[in-house]
Amino acid sequence: MNRLVEINTNIVEGDFIIALNGDLDASSSVLLDDIIRDGLRRNPLSVCVDCAGLKYISPAGLGVFISNLRSYAAFRCHWCCFRSGTRPECFPTAWA
Repeated sequence: MNRLVEINTNIVEGDFIIALNGDLDASSSVLLDDIIRDGLRRNPLSVCVDCAGLKYISPAGLGVFISNLRSYAAFRCHWCCFRSGTRPECFPTAWA
């Protein structure tokens, strides 16, 4: 089965927004990881993931968010997941 995800990014008021549409599996999670790392280099206030169009997420897809927790902290930014039209739920990261 071929699973596809469309990933769109935008910067809004200092927040790096990632919109996911489709299925996030092991192969597409590598692309998402690269996009998150590139977005962090822009020094955002937060990384916000819009999951409204997400149909499926594999354990590898979830692992991308967990594996970047130290990166969020290093860049002193928060991360959040939300659905378009709802209020984002932000998760603070521990800053050393």
